[in-house]
Amino acid sequence: MKEKQHITIRIADEPLSMDIPPAKEEDFRNIEKEVNYLYSSWRKEYGEMFSSRQVLAMVAFRFAQAFYELQMKTKARQAALEDADKALSRLLLDVK
Repeated sequence: MKEKQHITIRIADEPLSMDIPPAKEEDFRNIEKEVNYLYSSWRKEYGEMFSSRQVLAMVAFRFAQAFYELQMKTKARQAALEDADKALSRLLLDVK
């Protein structure tokens, strides 16, 4: 099986070539669609007020914001799981 596959995606009509694991191609294509959907929507909505570069920057910020929020939720859940694990360990070690 091929370790890497060369693909080209288009974001805001700009081609981006990359080598990816073949199993990730569908994920990359779905990400491409999501980014382009938001970009196209915002270009229609804000096209008169902002340049295409500004809209692309807004899209990048929106995805970065979503990524950051997901990271914060993940850290909070990880901390809660660690606390629960410690409590469970104390309970199990206390059993006689």
